[in-house]
Amino acid sequence: MKNIIISFANETERDCIRALLETNNNLGMIKEVSTLEQILALAETGTSGIVVIDSDLGQEDEFLKLRKLNYRHPELQIIAVTSNDQQSTVKKVFETGVKAYLLKGCSAEELNLAINEVLKGRMYICSALGFKFLRQNSIINSTSEATVNLTSRELEVLSLIAEGYTNYEIADKLFTSRRTVEGHRLSLSRKLGVKNSAQMIKVAYKSGLIEAA
Repeated sequence: MKNIIISFANETERDCIRALLETNNNLGMIKEVSTLEQILALAETGTSGIVVIDSDLGQEDEFLKLRKLNYRHPELQIIAVTSNDQQSTVKKVFETGVKAYLLKGCSAEELNLAINEVLKGRMYICSALGFKFLRQNSIINSTSEATVNLTSRELEVLSLIAEGYTNYEIADKLFTSRRTVEGHRLSLSRKLGVKNSAQMIKVAYKSGLIEAA
């Protein structure tokens, strides 16, 4: 089990992140700090694991802080949580050594998905940003590369996933249960041959299953 360090200056946001993490039974001890210096102090004692850090990415010194943390303690795997949704910012953050990028207000499902991807040695960007950047970069086209047979309800679920809605929110919009939505998501993953939401959105657009807005 991996230890988790939550670094949020705002106590309310810190409590919220802790509540989301406590839904994951595969995690070890959760420790809370409010400053970079406290993270470094924990790392100096031999604490390792994943750091979920609140990042004000509108400030240049924030990038230096992330770079410093990664340089001094590369054994810490950093997940940045921020309100900044600019593509140039995301690129700079990943260049500092951060492993995953999430927007504030993310669901427990997405936070835990990011953690699982990081634990597997992969990088992760939240599905809402993945969808946004696909459109901005104009890499989406409506040419079908493969025939994928989806039901009308699966297409509805796929469209809502692409818009960044969680399973709970999709269930509410479609007047169905979360378990049913999870079943549709699993079916979509199998039919599209993908493992996560970001891949699902990319394949859906490239295959012409959803049109760019």
